[in-house]
Amino acid sequence: MVSKAAYLFASGMATRVRRNVNADTPLPPEIPHALNPLDGVIIDYWLGAAASGPITLDVLDATGAIVRHYSSAAAAPVAEAAKPPHPNFWVAAPFVLQTSAGMHRANWDLRYDAPPSFSHSFEISANPGLTPPSPEGPLALPGTYTVRLTANGVSVSQRVTVRDDPRSTTAAAALAAQHMLQMRMVSAMHMTWDGQQHVTIVRDAIARASAANPTAAQATAMASLRAAMDSAVGPADVRASGGGATFQSVNGALVNQVNALDNGDMAPTPAMRAAYASTCRELAAVQIAWQRLLQRDRTAFNAVLAREGVSAVPVAPVGTVLQCGAP
Repeated sequence: MVSKAAYLFASGMATRVRRNVNADTPLPPEIPHALNPLDGVIIDYWLGAAASGPITLDVLDATGAIVRHYSSAAAAPVAEAAKPPHPNFWVAAPFVLQTSAGMHRANWDLRYDAPPSFSHSFEISANPGLTPPSPEGPLALPGTYTVRLTANGVSVSQRVTVRDDPRSTTAAAALAAQHMLQMRMVSAMHMTWDGQQHVTIVRDAIARASAANPTAAQATAMASLRAAMDSAVGPADVRASGGGATFQSVNGALVNQVNALDNGDMAPTPAMRAAYASTCRELAAVQIAWQRLLQRDRTAFNAVLAREGVSAVPVAPVGTVLQCGAP
C-alpha cells in the first residue's frame, strides 16, 4: 500500500438513517457531551504522496450515475452560513478532501448532491458543527454503490452496501416511490436554476448596455426589453413579482416540497403529488413564457448581447419544454 499513488480501503456496511430526527435544538457547548460517529459510509483513503492536483471522491449508483461528488477544491459556503438565525457552532463547514500524503478519512452521509437553491436554511434539529444547509439531496435507497477515488493520476474503487434502517417498517415500494418523486423535484430544481441563470445573463447584458451611453433609440429598445422580461419571467427584484410564478418562486416551492417529503420514510401522499404536479405546471408556464419572449424579440436581444460580447441567446421552439415529470 505504501508504494501506491492512491489506495481506497473497503468500507463496512452502512445503515440508512437520517442525520437527526430530534426536533429539539442541540446541547449548548458548555454542557459536556460528545459527537456521534460520522454519518453513513466511513471512507478511508491513502495518498502515497501529496496530491499534485485536485482529488475527487465520487459515489456512483448501480447504473454508474454519480450520486455524490466530493472534491479537494474548496466550495464556497452558502450565503446564509455567514449569519445563520442561530449560533454559528451549529453550522457545518464546507467539506473538502485532504490532499497531503498519508491516511485520510471522509464520509458519505448517504445523501445525493444537494439541489441548487436560491435560499437556504439550517434546521433546528442541529448537530453541533455538522448541520448542513437545507435543502439536502435525497437520501439514497438501500442497495450497492461504488465509491471511486481519483488522485495522483489513478482512479481506485470499492463497493459499499447500504442497508435499510432496521427500525423502519416502510415497504420497499413506498421508499422507491418517495425517492422517485424527490428525484423529479431535484431535476425540476435544476431546470429552475438553469432558467434563472439564462435570464440573469441576458438581464445583466442589458444593464451594462444601458449604462454605456446608448442612443435614444437604443435606450428605448432596451427599456422595452426590460419591461418584457419583467412581464414574462418576473422582475430582477423578486419581491416585486406581484405573486406571479418565476423561476425563483418555483424553486422555492420545490424546496418546501422536497423538505416535507424528507421528514421520514413514507410513500408520497396524494396532496404531495398534487402539489408537485401544480408546481411542475408553473415551471412549464415560466419556461414557455421565456421561450416566447426570446422568439419574439430575438433580434433585439442578440443586438444588445453582441455589443456586450455575450453569445447569442439560444432559443428552443415554443412548447419545447423540459418536462419535470408527472408525479
